[in-house]
Amino acid sequence: MFEKEGCRKGIPVLSTRYYVSSLPSDAVSAKRFQESIFRHWEVENYLHLEKEESGEDKHVFRNAVLGEVWTFLTGMAGAVVRCV
Repeated sequence: MFEKEGCRKGIPVLSTRYYVSSLPSDAVSAKRFQESIFRHWEVENYLHLEKEESGEDKHVFRNAVLGEVWTFLTGMAGAVVRCV
């Protein structure tokens, strides 16, 4: 369980987050576990922000396979651009 204080629309908020893991409790410290979770979500949020800014989420395909191919290709193109 992690508690985080923040502010939404000028109103202070306290949120409680619960995480489930298959790791044994003595496998990693609570601090290391928390850092891993925050690092994971930092990457996730960055990738979703990038997709929103590029407009990728606005595309609607009637063919599911075409949608999957489009997602793969735009993801690869984004990876190439980030590496240059």
